[in-house]
Amino acid sequence: MNASRLIVGLEGTELTQEEIALFTEIRPAGYILFSRNLVSPIQIRDLTDSLTTLSSDIPFISIDQEGGRVWRTKEVSAAPPDAATFAEKATSKQIACFGAFTGQLLDLLGINFNFAPVLDLDHFPEKNNGLRGRCWGNDSQDVINKAGVFNRWMRKQRILSCGKH
Repeated sequence: MNASRLIVGLEGTELTQEEIALFTEIRPAGYILFSRNLVSPIQIRDLTDSLTTLSSDIPFISIDQEGGRVWRTKEVSAAPPDAATFAEKATSKQIACFGAFTGQLLDLLGINFNFAPVLDLDHFPEKNNGLRGRCWGNDSQDVINKAGVFNRWMRKQRILSCGKH
């Protein structure tokens, strides 16, 4: 079986024998890590190294790392402010530093793909619709500019990205 277009999740903090057998058989394009998979910097790096050795190609090792409440590596570093806070208060240089920091951290942990930034327009910031704090603004040009700075500086650290929603 070839699952070369799938990105799959893991059950825990280390690969099980069942996962090793399954992933070796189906050969997914990559893996996505969630908070349940992450305990400490060393554990995370061991896990990402293990995932890399399962593939003949470099797999996508991905995460949702946006800042604020969507910061999966809370066991490694405190979460920076969310995108809405950066969009409202930060300079372009500060947003660049946020992108570079995010990329450097992910690179150190062996993670090469980030499902960020969120590109939705925040037309209803007072609504609790799952996007609260995660959007870079309510004006499309502002979102393009600010999320673009974050994205460019993250990518300069060798982290692939996927704007979402």
